[in-house]
Amino acid sequence: MKRMLLGFGVLGLLGMMGGETRAQYPGSSVVYETVAPGTRTVTYGEQYIVKRRPFKTVIRERPTRYVTTTPPVVRETRYYQPAPVIQQEVVQPPPVVETRLIQPNPVVRTRYLAPYPY
Repeated sequence: MKRMLLGFGVLGLLGMMGGETRAQYPGSSVVYETVAPGTRTVTYGEQYIVKRRPFKTVIRERPTRYVTTTPPVVRETRYYQPAPVIQQEVVQPPPVVETRLIQPNPVVRTRYLAPYPY
C-alpha cells in the first residue's frame, strides 16, 4: 500500500513539475496472416521385407512413397496504440498552467512464426 501511494505521489509531482507521464496499459491488437502455406513433400525410399526360413532368408525390396506436410509460415503483427502523453507547462509572469495532449504514433511489431529447421 505504501509503495502504491509513493508511486501516485511521484506521478503527481511529475505532473505538477511539467514532466511527462504515460499510461501503463495501452490498447493493442494482433493480426495473424499466412505468408507461405504448408507444402507437401514426397520422398521415395525402400521398404525391406525379411522372411527367415529354416535354411533360407528371403529379402524383398519395395519402393515406398513417404508424404510429409511442412507447417505454414505465419506472420504475427501487433499494433500498439500508446496512451496519450499529458504535458503541463507553467507560463510566467502570471502563473498560468497550459496543458497539452500529445498523441504518439502507433507502434507496429512484426515477427514470423516458422518451424525450427532441424
